[in-house]
Amino acid sequence: MMKKVIFRTMLIGLFVGMIFTGYAWATVDDRIVRFTASNTPNIDPAQGHDRASQIALVNLYDSLIFQDYLGNLKNGVAESWTVSDDGLKYTFKIRDGILFHNGDKLTADDVVFSMKRLLTIKRGFSYLFEGLVKDISNPSNDTVVITLSEPFGPFLSTLTRFYIVNKKQVLEHLQDGNYGEFKDYGTNWLINNDAGSGPYKVVEMAHNQHLRAVKFPEYWKGFSSGNPEGFELLAVSEPVSVRTMMMRRQLEFTDEYQPVETYKSLEKVKGIDIFAISNGKMLYLSLNNAKAPTDDVHFRKALSYAIDYEALLQIFPWRKQPKAPIALSLIGAVSDLPYYDYDLEKAKEELSLSKYADNPDQFPVEIAWVADVPDREKLALAFQTYFDKLGVNVEVVKVPWAKFVDQASRLEDTPHGTTISESSHYSEAGSLLRAIYHSESIGTYTNTSWVKYPDIDEAIDKALKETDLNERLKLYRKAQELIVQYQPHIPIFEEPEVHAYQSGYLTWEPAELQKQEKTIAPGLDLLYMLGVQFREE
Repeated sequence: MMKKVIFRTMLIGLFVGMIFTGYAWATVDDRIVRFTASNTPNIDPAQGHDRASQIALVNLYDSLIFQDYLGNLKNGVAESWTVSDDGLKYTFKIRDGILFHNGDKLTADDVVFSMKRLLTIKRGFSYLFEGLVKDISNPSNDTVVITLSEPFGPFLSTLTRFYIVNKKQVLEHLQDGNYGEFKDYGTNWLINNDAGSGPYKVVEMAHNQHLRAVKFPEYWKGFSSGNPEGFELLAVSEPVSVRTMMMRRQLEFTDEYQPVETYKSLEKVKGIDIFAISNGKMLYLSLNNAKAPTDDVHFRKALSYAIDYEALLQIFPWRKQPKAPIALSLIGAVSDLPYYDYDLEKAKEELSLSKYADNPDQFPVEIAWVADVPDREKLALAFQTYFDKLGVNVEVVKVPWAKFVDQASRLEDTPHGTTISESSHYSEAGSLLRAIYHSESIGTYTNTSWVKYPDIDEAIDKALKETDLNERLKLYRKAQELIVQYQPHIPIFEEPEVHAYQSGYLTWEPAELQKQEKTIAPGLDLLYMLGVQFREE
């Protein structure tokens, strides 16, 4: 046994040493911000979607509209805009003087090309616009007109996720592919290079290792004196490595998926603070509604009542017990619904109403946890304990993220339950409702239900079509009432975004706003480098 411990310690030491050697391209004095992620990002704006990609994209590319930390929509590539009375036509004036990283001038033609490319490739954030954008054109070099197929209330908010690529540069790097005259549409080139106009530009992309980027001196917004000279995203999530790097000041921010023990340990270190905020993110036990026994609504409700939510909060600090199917920080989340609390008697009552009441032990429930997030194993094992009280056998399975995403695309391979977390991509309830509960997202990691609920779809669709905010909020409520009735997935807790960061020499705008007790809008990418400043200690 002792030999195994020594061997494991040697391996960890070797791994940490390799990290320090391989990534020693910067020090604190170089004003490079280094942060970790569980994977390297996909930096193509028509493909990237996960958390690492979101952080990279907001720093490498400009969006048509920008949202500040307080939730205000600001001018981005669009200098101004108007909306037709029927809510179908949006006309944008494109800002003059924006340069791409290669020196080309950004024009309306690049905006049109970027949207058409996104809708053709149908990946990344295309789901926000697919079936909605009916037409996009540029009647002049500084004007873009987007015509919608139907009204969509939060449309301007979704445009914060629409990133503009350099058309000329993309067309210069086409390779063989399946998009007709556009070949691969530049997808192979853009996963290693950027064609953006954002504040930082790529200098090195090493998959499964790191992304490095430096300031773009001609950035149209300019920089503050303390802004980072560059950033490095490291594909490292192993807790020992992350903790050691932070303590040695070889890392400025941790990723948001570290185990509680890591944050608690770093919290004791002088010059390191823990930042936690509700950012429109929920952690779910995502259920396969098409596979026995989780195909039965009473069985799903039984599982919901069997979970001791308050006990879980003792294991996972900074979280909040769910009181709605989505995060309460989102505009339109409803907090006064009759919701699921721990009640073993109710759990048994619901189980007795299910078609598996007589022999629940004959239908093992497979619960998968994503291997890249170590804390999820504790959660899966807790579910195993809770559900055992109902006579339900649980098989806990460790699954790498890439494998889970692949499994989620096929009904027969999707587990009965998987612990997944999802953030909103804009600050309204519609973002999570659409991603988690709408049938259009079935077959993705966010919705493994494999059953369409037409009335839920209809309620969400009506809400998103409503341009009057007050009316939209009423429709969001209707959707949530239906979700509680069917319980296709189980919200486990409202999960904050938690980072340890080097407060000793960094000023970070979200943390400063939190100290001032200001409400930070959910659904934002907090590691936006223009919100970070180095200072003298």
